[in-house]
Amino acid sequence: MGVPDLQYMNDGFLIPVEAKLGWLENGLLRSKEIRGVQIGWHEMFRRAGGQSLVIVGVPAGKKWDGYVLRTVEREYLMRWKAGWPIGECMQIVRNGKFEPGRFEWPCPLR
Repeated sequence: MGVPDLQYMNDGFLIPVEAKLGWLENGLLRSKEIRGVQIGWHEMFRRAGGQSLVIVGVPAGKKWDGYVLRTVEREYLMRWKAGWPIGECMQIVRNGKFEPGRFEWPCPLR
C-alpha cells in the first residue's frame, strides 16, 4: 500500500504528508492524479486517529508555491479531477519559501 512522500515533525508529532504536483485554474487548485490507494491510506489513517496532510505544489516561475488541502477525508480527496476552491486551501509555501508561521496544527481549516 505504500506510505506518504514526506514526514513533518510538529510539536513532537510525526505527520505523514502526500506531495502532489498541481496548478491553479479558474479559482481552483487542481492536482495530478491522487491514486485510490493513496486516498484509502489517508482515510484509514484518519479513522485510526492519525493526522496527515496533502500538499499540492504549483510552479511559480522558477520557484514553487505549496498549498495544504483542508482535509484528507475520502470524499474531499476524490475531488482531485475537479479541483478544490483555492479559498479552502492554505498556502504554506510562497515562491519556494516555507512559511511555518502561516501553518498551525491541527490544521485550522478542518
